[in-house]
Amino acid sequence: MKGARLIDLSQPIHTGMPVYPILPKTFLQRYHTFEEFEDGRMWPASTDLLVMSTHAGTHIDAPAHIKPGVTTIDQADLTVMFGEAVWLDFSAKSPGEEVSRGELQRGLKDARVELAPRLIVLFHTGMSKRWGQPEYGQKTIGISPDAVEWMLDQGVIVFGLDGPSPDIDYKNLPNHQLLARRPHHHIENLTNLDRIPTPRFTFFGLPIALRGATGAPIRAVALVE
Repeated sequence: MKGARLIDLSQPIHTGMPVYPILPKTFLQRYHTFEEFEDGRMWPASTDLLVMSTHAGTHIDAPAHIKPGVTTIDQADLTVMFGEAVWLDFSAKSPGEEVSRGELQRGLKDARVELAPRLIVLFHTGMSKRWGQPEYGQKTIGISPDAVEWMLDQGVIVFGLDGPSPDIDYKNLPNHQLLARRPHHHIENLTNLDRIPTPRFTFFGLPIALRGATGAPIRAVALVE
């Protein structure tokens, strides 16, 4: 597409990367090295070993993350994970606060955007600037469940944010519970949303096809003209 470019919205995966407190640590290491093949016994190739949670880094959650017997990530409809999208700026908020339904509606109005079925909504909270710092994952800027339910009422199936969770209530996880009651998907740990030059753009966030998994890493990108 002439004149178009991609903006990477994904956090890099590496050993010791920030993860949600209950998740195992990420481990990425060279497995085979070129030196092993100097005697010519095998093909001279270098490979890597990756051990990580399906909910580490930039990833998307499936309803099975919360409720057994429902859609797993490999069963999810890929067509809802790319397409027309909007990003909204709520970076003036502080950790422990959440975006209310009214604030979401005002943000959409300011961006001159009306919600429509399958529009992908991404929230820039500024939490991604705390990536790698101790407080990342301990306290976040979230989205009120009322705002999420309102988005779902308008036909939104995928939304995401640049923090570790849409929930500020880490105990009850009300937005995560909505995954089971009203099947949809949300994306966590995005970055670079504020680099997208216009509110509207095309988003791609396709998950790895992990059989039976409750979520999966994605390479999230924005396509802009």
